[in-house]
Amino acid sequence: MEKNNTEDTVDKIFEEDEMLLLVPRTYWTQAELLQKHGIFFLKDIVAHLHIDSILIKKRALTLRNMGSNPWEVMGVRKVWNHWMIRMKVFGPYFRKHIKPKYKEMEEGWDTHTLLVQKGVYLLTDVVKLVDFADHQLRYRARKSPNSRKYLGIWKDEDLNLFLVDMVTFSSWLTRHEAKHGTARKSSATQREEGINH
Repeated sequence: MEKNNTEDTVDKIFEEDEMLLLVPRTYWTQAELLQKHGIFFLKDIVAHLHIDSILIKKRALTLRNMGSNPWEVMGVRKVWNHWMIRMKVFGPYFRKHIKPKYKEMEEGWDTHTLLVQKGVYLLTDVVKLVDFADHQLRYRARKSPNSRKYLGIWKDEDLNLFLVDMVTFSSWLTRHEAKHGTARKSSATQREEGINH
C-alpha cells in the first residue's frame, strides 16, 4: 500500500509569512519593522512608519482599479473591515515609493544649525526658527512659478503639506537678508517662544 503524503497533494494557499500576525514593538526601528516577515494591521504601523493610512488605502484601490493585485504589488489587502500589510512585500514597496519625503528636526537646534542642514523638512517646523510666518512662506511659494527651484518651498500633493529643501531655502534666505535685513530668530527670541528647551 502506497503512503499518501498530504504535503504533496494539498495546494499551498498561503506563504509561511502570511500566517504570522505580528504587532510592532515600540523599540523596533523603522528599518527593523520593514524587514519583518509577517502580517500587520495597517492601523498598527502608521505611526511607526510616519505614513498616512488614507494614502496607503488609495494606492491599493488605484492598483486594483488598474487591474493589478495590491497584495502582490505592495503587500496591502482589506480583509473584512481590517486593512492588512504583508511586510515582506510592503517593505520594499515602502522604501521605493512611500518613504517619507522629509526629515524631522532635532530638539535643541537653533536657526544656524537648521540652515546648514541638507535635506527636506516640514515648513511648519522651519518657521519655528525663522522670522517668517507659515502663511507668508506658503503665499510666496504659491506666487512663485517655480518655488521649489527658487525658494526651496513647495506643496507636496501626496502629503498635502508644504516642504522645504534646506539648501535652496538657506540660499534664498541669505539673499533675502542681504536685501531686507535678518529673518533669523535670535536665541533670545527662541528661548522666549520655548523653542530651544
